[in-house]
Amino acid sequence: MSLALFLTVGAFVIYFSFIRPAYEDTQKIRSEEFSRQTFTDRQSAVINQVKKLISAYQGQGELQDAVSLSLPLKPDEPGALAQLNGLLENNHVLPQSFGISVLGSQGALARRTQGTSTQSFAKPLSTMLFKIRLIGTYEDIKNFLANLETNIRIFDIRDLSVSPVTTKGSPTAYNVDITVATYSQNP
Repeated sequence: MSLALFLTVGAFVIYFSFIRPAYEDTQKIRSEEFSRQTFTDRQSAVINQVKKLISAYQGQGELQDAVSLSLPLKPDEPGALAQLNGLLENNHVLPQSFGISVLGSQGALARRTQGTSTQSFAKPLSTMLFKIRLIGTYEDIKNFLANLETNIRIFDIRDLSVSPVTTKGSPTAYNVDITVATYSQNP
């Protein structure tokens, strides 16, 4: 009995003197490993997000070029006229006359809102109006208007009037008077 009691007390002494401190050291090492792994995972996630942002912004030059084509930095009347003429030719519509008028800036830098002055961060736009008289078939005119809508440069139709052409022996054609607006940024 005394031997059993001695072995039990010895087992407790060995447990509390050697095994428990070694177990606590093992727990500390595991917790440090877990915290380092968590830190590494978080850093990897941050690095991946930064890589995604870098790849997303690498194409910004291309985006800026596309925006500049849609909304140029200067009026560029010849370029806009060339685009309109190209659309007319591609759709087999015959231009009869062109007229160009350049309007001033749209929008003011300072606006009044309930008695307080606010500043707009958007630059005002310059507007160019093209008055075009053209002749073509219904399908050609419809295709021209569809291509005008999907053109890279922004064109808005402000006014449109259609009248039939009365000629003998020719397919049905229409006279179209159209006013098209396009915009440019003010530098």
